[in-house]
Amino acid sequence: MTERPAMLKRAIEHYIKKLRSLKEDKEDKQVMIDSDIFTGDLEANATLAGKAYDNFKYEFEYREILCYALRVYVDDLEKSKEAVRRKLPDVKLRFENIDRELKIAWDAQGEICQGHGLNLSPQRIERTT
Repeated sequence: MTERPAMLKRAIEHYIKKLRSLKEDKEDKQVMIDSDIFTGDLEANATLAGKAYDNFKYEFEYREILCYALRVYVDDLEKSKEAVRRKLPDVKLRFENIDRELKIAWDAQGEICQGHGLNLSPQRIERTT
């Protein structure tokens, strides 16, 4: 259980970096990145995630943010593993650390997110209440 708090903090840090990187992404033409309103919302979400990190209260007011952070973190870990496999297709790599991190994250998602008004799916998290 001692690995879980560290993983949760890594997930939140990753989520904050991801949100802030979207503000800087001028290449994505599907989103109005140049909009002050849009970038303001991204920064507000990153700030709120930062509060979740600083206060680390996933049981109450930050549960939803933590669930989003876990979903992004898990998706990006899985995508990273797949990217490495594509670059080295003839090599059977072991991902013991990443697989352990994924298991901790999946267990955390089950406890923190499911049954609390958040429905996790492979593609997205959506509010169920």
